[in-house]
Amino acid sequence: MKKINIFLLLFILANFAQAKVIEHGGNRNLKKLKKIEHNSYIGISEACEDLQQAIDSAISHAQTQIVQNLGIEVDINIRIADEIQSNNNRVEQKITISKKMNYSGVYNISLKANEVYWEKHRVKKDEFYLAYVKIHFSKSAYIKDINERFESMSDEIGEELAAPLEKNIERLLLLKRNISEFERSNYNHKVLADNNILTDYQRNLAEFESLWADLCSNIHISQINSDERFPKEIFVYFSYKGVDLRGLTVYVTTNETRRYKTNSDGFINIKPEYSRFVEQNYLISVAPISDDYKQLPQLNINQKSPLYNRNLRFLVVIESEFYEQGLIDDISFAFQERGFSYKIIDAKTDYIANDYDFALYIKINTVYKNDISNVSQFFYDTRFLVELQKPATREVIRTWEYPNPQYSLLRSVGNSRLSARKNAIALRGVNNRKALWSDLLREIEQAAKQKNFSM
Repeated sequence: MKKINIFLLLFILANFAQAKVIEHGGNRNLKKLKKIEHNSYIGISEACEDLQQAIDSAISHAQTQIVQNLGIEVDINIRIADEIQSNNNRVEQKITISKKMNYSGVYNISLKANEVYWEKHRVKKDEFYLAYVKIHFSKSAYIKDINERFESMSDEIGEELAAPLEKNIERLLLLKRNISEFERSNYNHKVLADNNILTDYQRNLAEFESLWADLCSNIHISQINSDERFPKEIFVYFSYKGVDLRGLTVYVTTNETRRYKTNSDGFINIKPEYSRFVEQNYLISVAPISDDYKQLPQLNINQKSPLYNRNLRFLVVIESEFYEQGLIDDISFAFQERGFSYKIIDAKTDYIANDYDFALYIKINTVYKNDISNVSQFFYDTRFLVELQKPATREVIRTWEYPNPQYSLLRSVGNSRLSARKNAIALRGVNNRKALWSDLLREIEQAAKQKNFSM
């Protein structure tokens, strides 16, 4: 059917008397009502293109009258409980005017099929629908329902206020959410509620808000083993004013939210699944993350996986006669190749042990080869020791010594003894010196992870 534009609608209204009813259904008496019954509202639609739109329009008209009668902005649900027949095709009304309430009673009004009447009209070649609905609504019943719900919520708050807080935290969390939902749904209804009932409710609500502020200020969440870089278990402690919170449901959010129960000492333990992430943020709270609970304390833990090289921090300490740049460049290349985080320093430099996961001590000595040196060429052999250590304790994890069977001769030459020694420190006489450092870093990676992170 052609879309009815504003000009056509004006034409229809001007020639309404000429309109011919070609189809109708429902209770025809609704159209003939001369006197509106008590607690009833008649909704009349505009001219609409289809039956569904006409019924929606009539319902919306009735709803507007109800809201105007109440004198406040409220949500009233009106829906058709049954089905309407049109040319042997069922038309089911699914539209809900405004959001659905969680409360029973007069908030949800079911409109039966015998309280609907509709007509299909034709004016020349154009067709449209009109609909009539009858809505039963009692303002006094509505206000009674409001009073009962304010009384019920006030009583619920009063019961929780009487219980010891530290033993009742989960119930208080649930009550906080219920109060928030109740306030959002019923804020406008306060002007209709009985003054005495409303006063009792607001007094209990004020006491609850004071208790809630106390709870938010005195719940503490802390990670006990926060000094561990890659713990096999993360231990988190929950307390209220120094008292262990035992058997409390808590929430740990990463890519998803998981629930834990605190043990008899107020702890939970989280086992990071290091193989599943490179870096993970844990948000830990005593309630689900929502605006209702945003005042509650939360603990954020950022955990890096030791199974990924970029998360491992190495301190490279070089002890040699000279701090040779060529040596630094080759070692840097090998670390960058493996993707580690690293810093190279001279052995005389101070450092903070907790800033690093591993220390690599490289002790380089040169040996002058007098038997093969002459006035134009000076030869030095290189010997060095590499120790992989834990920086804080200086515990040696593994050692490597060079020369070894794979690199049996580390010899360099120079046109002076000084240049020859510097070349020896940098291993410039070794054709495959970059491969040496790459092979060494590969073994260091395996040793580091095998020692500490075989998870």
